[in-house]
Amino acid sequence: MDAAPTGGNRTDDAASRMRSAFAALPALLARHEAMDPEVMDLRADLAIACAESGELESALQQVGELVKDAERSVGPEHELTARMRAARDTVFRVVGLTEA
Repeated sequence: MDAAPTGGNRTDDAASRMRSAFAALPALLARHEAMDPEVMDLRADLAIACAESGELESALQQVGELVKDAERSVGPEHELTARMRAARDTVFRVVGLTEA
């Protein structure tokens, strides 16, 4: 079996995930507070998908806000904050940055 090409397909998949996350966010916000872990995780997914689809400035801005929001909401040592930092680190790797 031949391996599937990864170049355009990976970007297309990321763009599809970005559109899906963006479309799901308003309904999720209608059911949950903005700092709810489910909302924060979707925002993290959205930021990563943005980075992977080439929306680098948006992705960097989003993860910066995510980490600040989590730190304000639940504190710097909380597991949610750790997940948001992990999302930031993922975006940084995609973008080509090495440090937060």
